[in-house]
Amino acid sequence: TGQGGFVVTRDEELSNKLRAIRTHGVENVTNPKIWVRPGFNFRITDIQASIGLAQISKITKRIEKVRRIYSMYLDGLASISEIKAIPVSLETGEVPIYNEFMCDDRERLIQKLESARIGVRPFLPNLSLADYLKGDDDQFPNSIRYGLHGVTLPSGPGQSIESVKYVIDQLKTVFD
Repeated sequence: TGQGGFVVTRDEELSNKLRAIRTHGVENVTNPKIWVRPGFNFRITDIQASIGLAQISKITKRIEKVRRIYSMYLDGLASISEIKAIPVSLETGEVPIYNEFMCDDRERLIQKLESARIGVRPFLPNLSLADYLKGDDDQFPNSIRYGLHGVTLPSGPGQSIESVKYVIDQLKTVFD
């Protein structure tokens, strides 16, 4: 849809919360009397909705593909102690759209992969470190750790199996 996806739920309470977030944080857009939570304008146009509906027919194959890629990374990188997958529970239905890993020497990993023409994304820094939200650095230790050591490897249903194999082969050379 160009908007990052959609949510499906049978939980009416969750649905109402999400609807409020989608509509600037108010429950009733036509007669907004109170802000119930922070929100944004996440409503989509009819054209975007029709694109989303057309994408639904492709979802099963895309899920199968990203699960295969995730499993390839897990198997291919299992012997490298310096890089650890952030677990995804395939058994409970999680879909690993992004393959995320932790690496103590993230900069070395990024430099090596970029020299092999592989695009890698480091995690964004902890938001509490932003000047406009400056808070206690000790308040979010996991967020700080992930911001310093997290990396997203090439992922997604558009990624070819051959390119995933290439990434795995290159990662094996980083820490040998």
